Amino acid sequence: MTTRDDLSAVVCAPSISADDYAAHLRAIAEKERADAWGDLDDWGRIRAAFPVGAVPQAQPQRPRGAGDEPVSTTVTTTCPCGNAASHRVAWRRTADGTHVELWDSGALTGAMGLALPGVPVARPRTPDATRQALAVGWLVAGELERTGTPPGSSLCLYDAADLPSLYAVARRLVASRGLGVTPGELRAAHAEAEERAAVDRFPIRWEFVADGCRVGHLPRIRWPGLAVWHDRGVYEVVAIERRAAMGGRTGECLVSTGFRFDTLRELVRHLVTEGDGRVALVVEHMP
Repeated sequence: MTTRDDLSAVVCAPSISADDYAAHLRAIAEKERADAWGDLDDWGRIRAAFPVGAVPQAQPQRPRGAGDEPVSTTVTTTCPCGNAASHRVAWRRTADGTHVELWDSGALTGAMGLALPGVPVARPRTPDATRQALAVGWLVAGELERTGTPPGSSLCLYDAADLPSLYAVARRLVASRGLGVTPGELRAAHAEAEERAAVDRFPIRWEFVADGCRVGHLPRIRWPGLAVWHDRGVYEVVAIERRAAMGGRTGECLVSTGFRFDTLRELVRHLVTEGDGRVALVVEHMP
């Protein structure tokens, strides 16, 4: 990915031939042609906002060498409504009241065309990319609340914080399965992605105690007196108890609760959904 520093280093180099510079510009042009969704700007960064009111047209992004073709930043398309200029085609609202706008190019933005945090603003450069971007935009818009209706009158399960992951999942599904992705497929894929993310964010601190064995320390406020024993691919919920040892001393020991799981995902799901009740009940009545 080309950055401003990379281009400045080439331009400001003490000695560089015209052929080398032209080859460098052609390499940049190839990367831009491959960027059919228009996610990257001239310097390889996510575009910050949609150009409200701008008419899509092909124009060069920077001076090219001899024989180089201009690279179009957008593709000129005609909306079924007949409006050739960039315009909004749908207005939606998240569960927490954030306004979302869908544009004729498939770009999904906030109010007045401003970019939503974490959601790249698509500027398709090919007709195929435009159709995919619109399919993604309508998939996401279908999960949000229609504007103009009283808040809470329609079911919306997603807040503004969910839009980046929801948009990313919808885009991945459309790219892999085509334009016929259903809302049910989107919800199922998003739920699975959120579960994987929850496993990565789960607050467990691992301590290696032996070869192939480790103890997972859990937050004491949420799971008091509980830990996780991981040995030979098995995750087991254990209770931390203080017991007497030889010599009259006392120390902490791990006592099995009987809950064992083959994957970290299953363990996290159990701790999040049932860990506050069933496991604690077992520990309380443990002899």
